[in-house]
Amino acid sequence: LVVKLTKKYAKVMKVIAHGIEDTAGLHHHEGKLYMVSDKHDKLYVYDIKRERVLQKVKLEKFAQEGVTTDANGDFYFADDEGSVKRYTKKELGVK
Repeated sequence: LVVKLTKKYAKVMKVIAHGIEDTAGLHHHEGKLYMVSDKHDKLYVYDIKRERVLQKVKLEKFAQEGVTTDANGDFYFADDEGSVKRYTKKELGVK
């Protein structure tokens, strides 16, 4: 879902039909969407221009509810149990 914000309203510009069930977290960085599915315990790397999943990364089983990265490229996942889990790109195998 791509939204245009104005002073008076928000207008949907495009719907991104990525097909990933139970997207519990989403992060945008350098033309890619990083989406986490706690139903499948996976991190998906989605290329916005090509409109396709580039990579599927299996995660350990936990209740992922959000994902973000830092300036070093490390990934942080919010856990529904009240913690934050940190992984490096290398640990996850993210390209």
